[in-house]
Amino acid sequence: MFIIMYIRFKHIDSGETKDVKMGFSWPTLFFGFLNPLFKGDIKWAIIMFVLTIATFGVAWLFFPFVYNLFYMSSLLRKGFIAYDENGYPIDRLNKNNKVNEVNKVTQ
Repeated sequence: MFIIMYIRFKHIDSGETKDVKMGFSWPTLFFGFLNPLFKGDIKWAIIMFVLTIATFGVAWLFFPFVYNLFYMSSLLRKGFIAYDENGYPIDRLNKNNKVNEVNKVTQ
């Protein structure tokens, strides 16, 4: 039996929330660069498109294993905070977040 784990990300200013699945990305396997494009992750959509063309499709098989990790990293850089299923911040993911640096200065 497989356990599917999602991490909820909440933006510190706008309150926008996004749920991101950990691990393998099935939508990326089936839809390739369209998955990040639909999520608004333009940077990775372009990178995936270019690398898929340059490697004659081999990169298409690589990205499903790593895209969710790349997407989570980009959300953290944009000011989102990671929370677990109980609503507590995940310190291990948030430790390198720019928002934590600001909070340390203001305290």
